[in-house]
Amino acid sequence: MLVRILLLAGGICLLVYLLRRSQRSVSSPAETHEDAMVPCGHCGVHVPKSEAVYRDGVPYCSASHRDADR
Repeated sequence: MLVRILLLAGGICLLVYLLRRSQRSVSSPAETHEDAMVPCGHCGVHVPKSEAVYRDGVPYCSASHRDADR
């Protein structure tokens, strides 16, 4: 009887461990993709890719730096 309880508890612990591990590995790549940084073509400051201002495929940190780099 004690052996069955120990095996059941071990199985539950293993199941919880595997579920938590799979959730952690799924969320990691999404975080790195969202936080991608690119350097400004004028001053070199790194800005998030989603907030950068682009001209001809070159990222800039602001519209003023985009216009100054003509």
